[in-house]
Amino acid sequence: MKFPAFVVMLFFSSLLIAQETPDIKMHSSVLLPGELFNIGTRSIAFKEVISDSRCPAEVTCVWAGEARILLAIYENGKFRENVIVSTTSVNIPLISSAENILLSISGIDLLPYPSTRNKNTKPEYTLQLMLSEKL
Repeated sequence: MKFPAFVVMLFFSSLLIAQETPDIKMHSSVLLPGELFNIGTRSIAFKEVISDSRCPAEVTCVWAGEARILLAIYENGKFRENVIVSTTSVNIPLISSAENILLSISGIDLLPYPSTRNKNTKPEYTLQLMLSEKL
């Protein structure tokens, strides 16, 4: 009885090894408003911060809040679309084909983090992006 179970396990493990793993390249950048991040024939522009309702660092909040950011997507130098992303979202698809997601945001952070100390000044935001590109 042990021999057939071993053969079945060996067969299924060989199927797992035979699975094709996608080639993924990671990209990261820090952008100021208006700046472009170029990835081959694609570009992402940090347009503006639409809203920032994140809880200030010195305060205890029930909800952490979120920041919503407007990005512009370009392909081959031509405008493709505007995308609104949130700092609470993960794995945000940006460019996809019929079968695959070709470019997605795998990490996003907006600095500076809100503070109660300088609430009267408009922050100069920087956007940190981590992108996954399927090759």
